[in-house]
Amino acid sequence: MRLMTDTFSYPPLRIGLLSSLVNLKEQYDLDENFLAASPYDNEVQEILKRLLQPKIVEKVKEVEVVRTAKAGRGRPSGDVALSVEAQDEVLKEVKDLIKQLNELDAGDKALDTGERVKIINTKSNLIERLVKMQERVFNVKRMSDFQDTIIGVLDDLVSEKDRTTFLKRLEPYRE
Repeated sequence: MRLMTDTFSYPPLRIGLLSSLVNLKEQYDLDENFLAASPYDNEVQEILKRLLQPKIVEKVKEVEVVRTAKAGRGRPSGDVALSVEAQDEVLKEVKDLIKQLNELDAGDKALDTGERVKIINTKSNLIERLVKMQERVFNVKRMSDFQDTIIGVLDDLVSEKDRTTFLKRLEPYRE
């Protein structure tokens, strides 16, 4: 590989100029439009913009991936899959239990410290489970919306032949 230094003539640079360019770059990174208010003419502004803009390099690499179908879909989970209705019922029960624990904690001042700690731990565990279940319901809804969007895009933009090819490539991931 031949180096560019064989034909390139380095221009003289002064430290003041370099410091000024560094300051301009810092300001440009904060606000790309700051040069509009500068005293420089349009030609100088355009050159500075080209110099100060970050270089964006895109590399496109297509790789065909062939995967064998696995039993089930997604990452394996230790949780038992619940229907949306069952999840709603469990959420209601957890909320009722938290309400009862709050009433027990607030209503009975005769509880000793150990019992209060147990109540707090129980509430903490119930709230954690409640949050996990709400996240699960949210993720199921997001996945359903995503699938509906993809099907809509396929129907609107992709020909029947290409749609068949697309679905064949997705076959290993279907249930």
